[in-house]
Parts: sequence; structure tokens; C-alpha cells
Amino acid sequence: MPTLMHRAASVTFGAALLISALSTGAAHAENSSETAIQDISAHVQVLGADYGATTDDVHCYDNGACEQNYEKALVTWSARTGAHAILSPHRVDAFKLAGGTEKLGALESEFWQSAYCGESVTTLDGTHRFMIVVDSGTQAGSYLSLDGVDAEKWHATRAETKACFADNAAVHDPSLGI
Repeated sequence: MPTLMHRAASVTFGAALLISALSTGAAHAENSSETAIQDISAHVQVLGADYGATTDDVHCYDNGACEQNYEKALVTWSARTGAHAILSPHRVDAFKLAGGTEKLGALESEFWQSAYCGESVTTLDGTHRFMIVVDSGTQAGSYLSLDGVDAEKWHATRAETKACFADNAAVHDPSLGI
């Protein structure tokens, strides 16, 4: 039967493990934030001539993605994707309408032209990949989880229908500029 001293030692050891784990997690989050700041800064120095001035600091989210806003662009980063940007306020607005970096994760590349949906981007939130329409001439702000059943159905029918996936974008609010 454990003595009171054994129990106290066990509780102390458990608390030490918990504190160690929490401080390691905090250090990891801090290191990720520092890496994001460095990588975003390096990206902007090389490719950001058209981004305009920064409008805020780097923000990091629980999904491992970070972002920084510029006058004419949004740069996202994750350890898995690196730094990528959406250039043009209308594309940035459409991305944010869909849920942005906090909801959908970091960009995997710059925008590309989908034959079915127009200008689009893909993101990774650490678990799932998403396709987001950023084309103001189609269904800006709509997104699709590329890991789900809906994506399988769309992939199976898009060549025949010549259509983008269902438009699930939020109602556009002119007062917000989107």
C-alpha cells in the first residue's frame, strides 16, 4: 500500500511532467511563430513588391497556420506548406469570406485557374485539404473539402456537368467590401 510520501512523490512527478509538456508546447508554438515571421519576411522580400505595406502583425492559429495581411495581399505560412500569397484584394476578400486561414489553413500555392470554378486556391489545415474559389466572376468564397464525399461526387461529375461544386459562400455583404 502506497504511503503518503509515495503519493506526494507521484503527484510531484506528475506535475513536473505536465509543466514540462506545457512549456515544451509553448516553446514549440513560439518557435513556429518565429519561423513563420522569418519565412513570411523572406517571401515578401523576394516576391512582395506588389503586396503593399503590411497592415498587421503575423497571426498564428491552432491549426498550425500563420498569416500576415498586406494592403494588396495575404501571406500564409505553415511548416508543411511554407509561405504563399494571395495577391489582389478581391481574392483576399473571397478567401476570408470562405473562412480564411484560421478555418481553412495555409495556402499550398498561389492561385490557379480551375477549368470549372475559375481562380482558386488550395489550403491545408493540418488535417484536411480545401479548394477555395477566389474568382469574383464565379462563386467567390465557396470552398470544398477535398478529402470528403462531396469532393468525390464533384470529381466524378465535373467533366460531364462542366460545373463547379455547389456554391456554399456566405451572403455577400457590400458594407464589408465583399
